[in-house]
Amino acid sequence: MSTESKPLKAYCVKDEEQSAVIVFATNSASARREGGNELSCEWQGVESCRRAPWADRFADTRVVPAKAWIDNGYWCSCAGRCDRQVNGAVQEEEDEDGNPFELEPVFVGDAVYCSQACKDAADADTAARKARKQEVLDAVTAEFPSITNIWANDHENDRCARFNFPGGKNPATWRLGEDTALVSREDIDAWKKYRSLSREA
Repeated sequence: MSTESKPLKAYCVKDEEQSAVIVFATNSASARREGGNELSCEWQGVESCRRAPWADRFADTRVVPAKAWIDNGYWCSCAGRCDRQVNGAVQEEEDEDGNPFELEPVFVGDAVYCSQACKDAADADTAARKARKQEVLDAVTAEFPSITNIWANDHENDRCARFNFPGGKNPATWRLGEDTALVSREDIDAWKKYRSLSREA
């Protein structure tokens, strides 16, 4: 009797709303159960579970790129913020003035964007978020020396950071632009001592 495990095969599982996922399993029953979990539906809520041999080659990574989905007749959501459905064909849209223009999909890694303009907008948004986060990190480390385990958000408003400070038992929270931080009650004395020493340094 062979002790080798059965190879994983790709199955396309759809729910009643025709949302689809590719799962990799050794049999259809396992695929149906796993696919139902991914689609947040019960066994009976799975509309179909069919073999998808075209996706077998992705069993090692279990990540099916958008291009493979689209090349095999499915659509994918644009990776940008527009929520357009991308099916691989050149699509026509209208601008605010009603003038028609074409959207040509752009594939990047495992994702797809409906157009180069949408990808450029997403890249700009990512860069802006990164810059906002870096601004918080730079400001908090300048204001509070010797802190560790620093976390910062990238929100447009209410930007803040959390960090550990010498002598404190719990993380402190600081909002960009403020000259003090919020600390737990048990850390008040440790905070006062830390601030006194850091200002003398």
